[in-house]
Amino acid sequence: MRGLLVCSLLLAACSHRAGPSTFDRELAALPATDAAYAPPRSPKPRALAPGQWVKQRVVDQDGHHTLVTTKVIGLFGHQVWLERETESEQGTRARKLLVGLGDRNDARTIDVFQCWLKHADGRVEKLAPMLIGAEKPRLQSELAALVLARPAQGQEDIAVSAGRFARAYKARVKERLLGVEVESESWWHPEVPLNGALRTRRVGAPGGSELVAFGLRGAKSVF
Repeated sequence: MRGLLVCSLLLAACSHRAGPSTFDRELAALPATDAAYAPPRSPKPRALAPGQWVKQRVVDQDGHHTLVTTKVIGLFGHQVWLERETESEQGTRARKLLVGLGDRNDARTIDVFQCWLKHADGRVEKLAPMLIGAEKPRLQSELAALVLARPAQGQEDIAVSAGRFARAYKARVKERLLGVEVESESWWHPEVPLNGALRTRRVGAPGGSELVAFGLRGAKSVF
């Protein structure tokens, strides 16, 4: 699943200061479920729909935990409002993007039209088009990890906090991050919206993510 682990590690690094105790209690209180999901018929991702959401626990290479919730807030023709809320010991912040996802097969067909940021202190900022243009390659890579179809190399049963998934798709990929080759394994299931991600982990190094909850409806914007 190309780019997902890199995206997760980047998300884990982006936060602002707040009290750690509240976040630690939230992590400890995360529920686990034994819900079971049947084998999928295809690795093709589920169609996007307003209200879908996924929550991932992300651990970076230094062992720091982050909760990342990604939501589909609205659809307007071929354009989608996607929102990401990031919670860590350093506080909570959010980002909202208006994007065109192309055919969901090629990152080069992804376009970004608007970007809004909500800082830990509650300030809301709209990025200028020039700044969006400068960030476009990074945003394309991140969005590709979130929504694009990807080739599978096998299937196996997997259990995560969000449930037990039969015959989930899996793949191992190599890519370069800041000039360093990174190898990662990933598992996904199309019952889960957006990219279907269940678990990612680096090969031979710490870092990864796990699905803790998801829903097909009910997502609300924090903006």
